[in-house]
Amino acid sequence: MTEPLIPVPPGLAYLPFQHAGICFLATRKASLLGDEMGIGKTIQAIGYLNLRQPNRVLIVCPASLRQNWANELGKWLVTAKKISLPKSKSPFDYQAEIVIINYDILWRFTAEITFWKPDLIIADEAHYIKSLKSRRSKAAMVLPDDCTRIALTGTPIMNWPDEMYSLLKWLDKKQWRNKEAFVKRYCTSVQTRWGMKIVGAKNTDELKRSVSNLMLRRTKADVLPQLPEKRVQVLEIEAEGLEKERDQEMAAFFALDACKVHSGSTESIVPALAQEFIRLKGALATARKNLAIAKLPIIKLHLENVLEQEDKVVCFVHHKDVAFALKSHWPDCAYITGDTPGDRRQEQVNKFQNDPNCRIFVGTIAAAGVGLTLTAASVVVMGEIDWTPGMNEQAIDRLHRIGQKSAVTAQYMVIENSLDARILKRMTAKKTAQEAILNAKDNSNSKLGMP
Repeated sequence: MTEPLIPVPPGLAYLPFQHAGICFLATRKASLLGDEMGIGKTIQAIGYLNLRQPNRVLIVCPASLRQNWANELGKWLVTAKKISLPKSKSPFDYQAEIVIINYDILWRFTAEITFWKPDLIIADEAHYIKSLKSRRSKAAMVLPDDCTRIALTGTPIMNWPDEMYSLLKWLDKKQWRNKEAFVKRYCTSVQTRWGMKIVGAKNTDELKRSVSNLMLRRTKADVLPQLPEKRVQVLEIEAEGLEKERDQEMAAFFALDACKVHSGSTESIVPALAQEFIRLKGALATARKNLAIAKLPIIKLHLENVLEQEDKVVCFVHHKDVAFALKSHWPDCAYITGDTPGDRRQEQVNKFQNDPNCRIFVGTIAAAGVGLTLTAASVVVMGEIDWTPGMNEQAIDRLHRIGQKSAVTAQYMVIENSLDARILKRMTAKKTAQEAILNAKDNSNSKLGMP
């Protein structure tokens, strides 16, 4: 049987296992793509859109990933679509071809979505609906049944098989109608003073056969030869609720920039403007810190989501106050800032590398971004960035070094239209230009007889 030719934008390509994943999705009315984090589930879902061209698509995802979905669609779609990202109190756009909505506000729009009649519903990070009693799960369950459904999650089963039931029911209500029967067949339970408690699994081979027709799962180890050694993602987060801090940061930046221009030099400030320059520089530092602190709940939620899919994760930030807040949230994490004594730093590294119960490493880029080995994790979240590109790259390379047995995924978390977002885009453009020059076949080194 000849595999279909899957459209892809010029300059991009699907990896072989991604091509196979798209073909799997394309042959089913309901499917669960359970690939591990970092393999590219989003790209495969968009590849399905390129192949099948559904008219109306609903994408449900965590709030922190809405803008990332919009960015990836803009990059990977072969045909431009009208995309809508409704907010909690905004009207539903019935003219949209793709609607991206977060789980927390889905319940507000279920009637509008039913009237809109999507051809395809994609549930990203679908483990968010593992509990049938939660409001997000109840909202997901009442979405239209007469359309194709795709669930994406790196953790189809968090602990025991009962947590998989809601995903199976969401995909096919006819086959998976009775949770009590499912639990009785596939879970072991014990009686406690608070009722029955699930403590294990049984008939696992049978369950595996039952779900094999709708679930495809590959681990990084399965596809490692095809993966790039290091994959960088920019998670641009919507500024809703953070507009004040974001706008104060940008105002401080523009004021400082105007002061530099007025002085005639960015290297030296004329004496008359020296005090004003110092004041504005301090104002920018304060505004940047305030935005980072305001962003903390989003960083925490994202790290919790990563930990549902990965054994360990590294998080780098710029400000000590942000690092301390994360340490307060996860008291058992490994932790290094500029205040950590030198003789304690390797102790923290060893704790993260060797203790399976220590699942998070939190560090400031300046203090922990060089000289350390953090290969126990393959995912690094850059909760903040350093404005010197090399500092960010060195921090990421704490994972991407000798001893790493997996492909590394680095995620930059930035607020849309913030200073960090603008600087990161500029850094990316510069790096692309540098690599184009350095990797050019006909460069000056070759003409000099150098390799």
